[in-house]
Amino acid sequence: MVTGGGSGIGKAVAARLRKDGYQVAVFDIAPSGGELEYKVDVTDRAQVDADWGRIVNISSSSTHSGQPFMSSYVAAKSGVNGLTKSLALEYGPQGITVNAVPPGFVNTPMLRRAEGKGLLGGSIEEHIERTPVRRAGRPEDIAAACSFLIREEAGYITGQILGVNGGRNT
Repeated sequence: MVTGGGSGIGKAVAARLRKDGYQVAVFDIAPSGGELEYKVDVTDRAQVDADWGRIVNISSSSTHSGQPFMSSYVAAKSGVNGLTKSLALEYGPQGITVNAVPPGFVNTPMLRRAEGKGLLGGSIEEHIERTPVRRAGRPEDIAAACSFLIREEAGYITGQILGVNGGRNT
């Protein structure tokens, strides 16, 4: 199950998992109408309690350094990191792993909207120049990390924050 899989990083994660042979259901508040997509509001606990598996939360690299004009977003994503660590301790005895992937500077519609509003503190190109790998991340980069974390081979990895950020936040 991929929540928020209707666009951006979530859509790329769902596509990657399908490519890897997993049966994927996409839950999104605004599904795009694809196969096995369901309208679900993840703030409704009863709807969430009906699915389980490996849990990979998407947080944000902004939790490491902050981000001007985005304090609410940074605070919420910091909470995701704390939730990940607590749930890993709670669900570990049942064999459920819980990890988080905080994407760095990823070329998504959300990033382009933030640039358009002047919230990036510079242009996308300026940020690319400050990124050690000299490119913006792709949603597929995040999807690859998620794909790894749900595999059986990753069954001993839990409570971890796996940064996928091109070296921006180490």
